[in-house]
Amino acid sequence: MGPVLIHFHLMFPQTAKIYARFRNLPLFLYLAGIIIFIYCMIYYIPMVYGRYGIFEFFSVRRGVLSWLSLTYLLALVIVFYQFFSIKDTLSRNQLRLVIIGSFFGIYTAVMLAVAPGFMMHISAGYPYFGPVVQGIGGLIMIAFILIAVFRYRIWDISIIIRKALQYFAASLFIILTYLLLIYLVNILISKESDLF
Repeated sequence: MGPVLIHFHLMFPQTAKIYARFRNLPLFLYLAGIIIFIYCMIYYIPMVYGRYGIFEFFSVRRGVLSWLSLTYLLALVIVFYQFFSIKDTLSRNQLRLVIIGSFFGIYTAVMLAVAPGFMMHISAGYPYFGPVVQGIGGLIMIAFILIAVFRYRIWDISIIIRKALQYFAASLFIILTYLLLIYLVNILISKESDLF
């Protein structure tokens, strides 16, 4: 995920000036990510079958998380570089959304790499804490990046399409709210009537 973010941040909303100097940087990061993934799988599969101890796997996992944190932080640095080098107001507004989303995307991986003991302590009491927080952070990051891309590209199309998309989003929100209310009322009525 880190190399993909770096590649995206080098290209959005305009191609970064440093990308002309380091054209092979995304390719190098993709290859490094694939090698680290294969290395992790080599340790993970024997650990499942009991050939390696849990300690060896956690040391490999910590290395993978350090790699992920490093690439996320590099992506964040590139976003800030883009933000300060681009003077266009529309592009800077979209980059603000990308920066906010990037912070939500990296905090779990960075915490796991920097303070694994603290995260293990929390996970001991709440086993699903790590995956849930990481999933929510990833969804927030993806949502902010999609909103930034969508808003950046939507300004070029006509007002009719923009209004149609706004009405579609409002209608979808109303329908989903209605379905949620029906679901909650159904749960409340079934509990109160003791039919099930």
